[in-house]
Amino acid sequence: MGRPFVRLPYDTHWGGSPNSQAGFGYLCNDGRIPGDKFIIDLVNLREGVPDVDSSHSDCVYYQLVHEDGILSKYTPTPQVQKAKGHRGSGTGDRVPLQPIDLRKLGDKPGYYRFLVWPQSSNPDGGVSDLSWNPEVMEDAFQIGSVYFRYTAPHSTALSVFPGGPPDVTLTHAGGTGYLGVRLVAYGDGTVPAQTVRVSLPAGNGLRFVAEGNPGYMLTIQGAHGTQKTFPGAPSADGQSITFKNVDLALPGKGSESRAWVAVRASGNAPLGETHLNFQVGDQATSSTPIHVVS
Repeated sequence: MGRPFVRLPYDTHWGGSPNSQAGFGYLCNDGRIPGDKFIIDLVNLREGVPDVDSSHSDCVYYQLVHEDGILSKYTPTPQVQKAKGHRGSGTGDRVPLQPIDLRKLGDKPGYYRFLVWPQSSNPDGGVSDLSWNPEVMEDAFQIGSVYFRYTAPHSTALSVFPGGPPDVTLTHAGGTGYLGVRLVAYGDGTVPAQTVRVSLPAGNGLRFVAEGNPGYMLTIQGAHGTQKTFPGAPSADGQSITFKNVDLALPGKGSESRAWVAVRASGNAPLGETHLNFQVGDQATSSTPIHVVS
């Protein structure tokens, strides 16, 4: 009960148009957020209690954060907002933020969260350990949000299954195996180009093989046996490869294709069965099984 908190506005008692909750899920195609949408009400149940820690609150930190983690130009760092801490259930000490224009600031479209970190101090004036840390995103209270020219993501109309070539056996002596997945379209129309990410299992002693000229390649084989290859960019640790703008050879509903990459086992790879991980657009699955033998 010693930590300060902020309340989520509700009903019509806090102001706001058309109601006090209008700042949660607010739509603003023009980027303008009126001044009655984000409302801060700081509560500290120890407020004014003598000789106890965290007995005074007079400010919060706040920040607007895009859904992808990028910070709004309005709040490149957590901002301090003065607010009067109180113990009661009234709303007389609430603080509405000033109007914001995301478009004028140059913020990109998307979903933004309004995050708040309540603060408190001890009788000696020092910051209380019971304050919420603005450097820790998980400490924040979300008391508002806004959709700025937001476009909801659409799930790609395809399914991804383990498959591709038959099960693969790799030996410590070397030899290349081809691990893949089976792709099936279930929506009308051609499946658009996708980003494909392939990851190695951690600690299993496998490595990708560069067979292209240059580099690592993803092979796509369509229903009629036609193959195309797409170059990929490995991660810094070599544990994954990302292939962009991949044509999956899925021209319509019910069409199928295969995708695979080249892999080898190192001399110290653990024996047994394992697999790669494929992420195709927003769909993920494991690859053809791999059997590592000595």
